[in-house]
Amino acid sequence: YQRRVRGDAKPVKVLVGKHFADVVYNAEKDVLVEFYAPWCGHCKQLAPSYDELGEKYKDHPSIVIAKMDSTANEVEDINIRGIPTIKIFPKRAEHKVVDYNAG
Repeated sequence: YQRRVRGDAKPVKVLVGKHFADVVYNAEKDVLVEFYAPWCGHCKQLAPSYDELGEKYKDHPSIVIAKMDSTANEVEDINIRGIPTIKIFPKRAEHKVVDYNAG
């Protein structure tokens, strides 16, 4: 996996629709994605913690912390019911998606 993703210089990778599948369905990486909206208050509250998480894992060889603006991008087969939504895309999982539910 050497493809550059928009925003690659930052610890939290910024995904866009056309590169989404290439990044999240990578068989070698576990990918955590926050689907957010720029106007969302809860998303803004989450941002510092999510950035900290990205910083912690930025050099990890098999973990990617990413985010996608849900107001500017759509992806097939991904059900976003509310903002923010966090999903985990496990490596080697044949396009499996796991909803993250904080408890």
